Amino acid sequence: MKNNALKKGLAAVLGLALCVQTPSAGSLLQLSAYAQERSATINASS
Repeated sequence: MKNNALKKGLAAVLGLALCVQTPSAGSLLQLSAYAQERSATINASS
């Protein structure tokens, strides 16, 4: 019974931690992705 209450409490704390985020966390993780264009020629016979 005590173990079950501990699991529920831990789930509640983790759930709150996921819901509450600081606004500065989004600005710290500004990631950019760049694609490089290339061309290719395929010579095939069948």
